[in-house]
Amino acid sequence: MLMGKTLNGNVMCSVAIRTTGKDPKKDDIYQICILPLDRNYKPVIGAMFDKYIQVRPENVSKIGIVENVFAKKHSVVWDMIDEWAEHTMKKGQIIPLVYDWPSVQQFMTGFISEPGMEILVCDKARDLKAIALYLNDLHEADEKVVPFSKTTLRYILNNCECSLDPKYNAVEQAIKMAQAYKKMLRYPF
Repeated sequence: MLMGKTLNGNVMCSVAIRTTGKDPKKDDIYQICILPLDRNYKPVIGAMFDKYIQVRPENVSKIGIVENVFAKKHSVVWDMIDEWAEHTMKKGQIIPLVYDWPSVQQFMTGFISEPGMEILVCDKARDLKAIALYLNDLHEADEKVVPFSKTTLRYILNNCECSLDPKYNAVEQAIKMAQAYKKMLRYPF
């Protein structure tokens, strides 16, 4: 993968997780997608990591039964991420492109572990929500109409003309976030 000099050997990856709820202490990740991007922020589908993860019995009712049938145990998926990262990342780390990094970071830390996160994930995440808020601040300072009156994932993606299907999965989310990020860098679009 060709990456820009500013990434210092790290690989920008669109990271999408689907969870059973919003509380990292009570809810589980049931699907994770880590989608490497080239220097033009286009997905490198052949290098993607995409897995369904088994959830605790009390959270099974929060997701469809289909996903749970194909889900692997938490420890198996973590081993797969470790193997995938060794093969795909080579010497660098993942620079995550996400929506709402503080929330995603809590879920991933609970799933991967704190030492695992330090090894695998770079601390320079790109966050669509933070970028939308920044663009809003720029426009408001110039007394212009703010581009993102709401900062939900769906609203940001719709404003970037990267709408998600109502029943989206983590792969679709990762692809759409990469497309939106590229458009946000070139704002106004």
